[in-house]
Amino acid sequence: MTTEKESPDETDWSGAVDDVLEKVARHQAAVLEAEKRQRPPGQGRVLVSALVALAAVVAWNAWMLTRIPEGLPPEVVAEDLRYTVHFAAGAIEDFRAEHGRLPTAAEVEEYLGPEMVYEVDGNAFTVTATDAETQVTYDGSVPLTEWIQGSGGGS
Repeated sequence: MTTEKESPDETDWSGAVDDVLEKVARHQAAVLEAEKRQRPPGQGRVLVSALVALAAVVAWNAWMLTRIPEGLPPEVVAEDLRYTVHFAAGAIEDFRAEHGRLPTAAEVEEYLGPEMVYEVDGNAFTVTATDAETQVTYDGSVPLTEWIQGSGGGS
């Protein structure tokens, strides 16, 4: 009796594949069970508590936003405009000290806000900032340090 050897093409791999699949499934089940044991108890409660706290903070902020006054007091707006004009006028004075002349409007536009006007008349200049109800003007003939302190005349 002669037994023929099976060629590699005729080998039945179905049993081996089933065995590997069964081992993989057992391994996955063991990993899931180990993860459940490592998860601290109450982890879900912590997440829910954090979400409730976040919702409370969002609700508080939304409520606070409704309490913001419509506008700032005029004196605060004027003070803000004074410092804005002071910054622009300081840049203009620095330019004059460095170049020996007043800058053109294009040379100082980066220092001017959208509601600001820079005007040159010979060797004198003015910078004006305007808000809805407030206007502040700096006259370049007044020393800047005196003007910002309020004793230099400007408006």
